[in-house]
Amino acid sequence: WKAIECVIPDVRERSKREGSVVLTGTPLTHRRYNQRFRGTYGPGPAPGKEIWELSGASTPIKNLLACGDTTFPGIGLPGV
Repeated sequence: WKAIECVIPDVRERSKREGSVVLTGTPLTHRRYNQRFRGTYGPGPAPGKEIWELSGASTPIKNLLACGDTTFPGIGLPGV
């Protein structure tokens, strides 16, 4: 709560209002529901490479493009 309260000071009060839904998500949640190693998601550069060196959506197959969070920059909005 402390991290969120830095941005939304009354978040605890808001979470107790009628109709509010509070769900907790952690890397363990991502691991369980998304079947991701240690809860990670998004593109991962090889050791010694920078994220800007990722190939993006291109594949070795002509006219076939990759999509999703493992392409660059396919992660969309990062999870909170």
